[in-house]
Amino acid sequence: MSQLSDLAAGGTVRTVRLMACLPDGRLIGKYVSATHLLEMLPTGPNVADIVFGLDVDNDPFVTAWSTWRGELAELYLAPDMATLVVDPRTDGMATVICSFVLPDGSPIPECPRGMAQRLLTQLADRGFTMRAGFEIEFNAFEESVAEARGRGYRDLTPLGGNVRSMYSTTKSLLVVRFMDALTRRLDQLGLHWESWMDEGGTGQFELNLEPDEALRTVDHATLARLAIREVAEEMGHCVTFMAKWHPTEWGGGLHCNHSLWVGDTSAFYDESCDDNRSTTFRHWVGGLMATMAGAQAVFAPNVNSYRRLVELAGSPTTVTWSGDNKTTSLRAMARTPGSARAEHRAPGADSNLYLVMAVVLAGGMAGLDEAIEPPPPCAEMAWGLPAEDPKLPRSLMAATEAFRSDHRLAAGLGAEFVDFWAGTRKWEWLAFHTTGGDPDSPLTDWELNRYFERV
Repeated sequence: MSQLSDLAAGGTVRTVRLMACLPDGRLIGKYVSATHLLEMLPTGPNVADIVFGLDVDNDPFVTAWSTWRGELAELYLAPDMATLVVDPRTDGMATVICSFVLPDGSPIPECPRGMAQRLLTQLADRGFTMRAGFEIEFNAFEESVAEARGRGYRDLTPLGGNVRSMYSTTKSLLVVRFMDALTRRLDQLGLHWESWMDEGGTGQFELNLEPDEALRTVDHATLARLAIREVAEEMGHCVTFMAKWHPTEWGGGLHCNHSLWVGDTSAFYDESCDDNRSTTFRHWVGGLMATMAGAQAVFAPNVNSYRRLVELAGSPTTVTWSGDNKTTSLRAMARTPGSARAEHRAPGADSNLYLVMAVVLAGGMAGLDEAIEPPPPCAEMAWGLPAEDPKLPRSLMAATEAFRSDHRLAAGLGAEFVDFWAGTRKWEWLAFHTTGGDPDSPLTDWELNRYFERV
């Protein structure tokens, strides 16, 4: 609060953009004068509760969140002033990330950020802190957003050309200029990045953020994805976080690297254990494996998400883990205390960052509480395994049923959220099948129109 007071008094900040993340991943909020926000704190402005009753196309759900009855009651945006960043694009504007709360200030079970925050508190009650880092994948195009819309998001020109060349450093200068502008923007926002690279698909890139305290990491990744869109628009380009934007291109992922700590000591590393994986690490992996099928409803939240699950095309397709095998859904590495971490590779580029973190926490803590032993690690390529080997759910409805029936995820995430999320995913599936989607088509206009800009 004192930071905003100083910035407002000095004329640096006049307007504050307050943003909160809905379960489907959309950022919504209000623009408020800095002086008015200072008068309202610790609570921010209100929004109508119907925001939890609308899908990505702004149509009302048949299912709705636990307390919504259609009367448009008020919810409030609770700003976390520690997230305040001065926006370098606009003179006098700052951005603050919020959570959704009820009028009395109590949390909403369906608020993704609030849920992640609650689960991190439960992890702290068990004696651990979490550090995390995201690998953000996206596709960039030479065309502007307006041009892409005019073409129905088809026949676009991937930034860097149509040649697939992973790790390439010799593509079009447009690529370097765009990514340099992006990383400069991240520096201006105080979002610490480690590296970026050319990924496997045409026009596909990966941005790696520096590991940090888990909630701060998710907040920073949320701002980074927003910055990717904004920089692209400023330069006359467009980007998408669709899981699969083209029928023959690789899908986009969102890898979640994370580790547990007790003070400054890694809770995942123990040189007296096999492969240096501590008992805590082993049980954490056991919990993630036990909940992986149900977690897929969050990791792959849209109809389009399941087009990404293609053998031999980068995305994991099986319920498998390993030490250092990037064909599996989960890697568990403990070469040194500082590098000991789990890398969840199942989430898609279109997944909600806060929900990904919440599901990882819920599954991992279930593993700790029940001392769940993981199955044997996969010692071979995880693509092309025999039919009897466990596979990730291959449709949104299959994943939703697995999610609804997972008692461990329900215990961690809460029954209200499980019912809400399962209902919204069923709605998404029904919308596809009843409003223009074609399950027999390799990629539909319905998916491009619904997801290209919105996820």
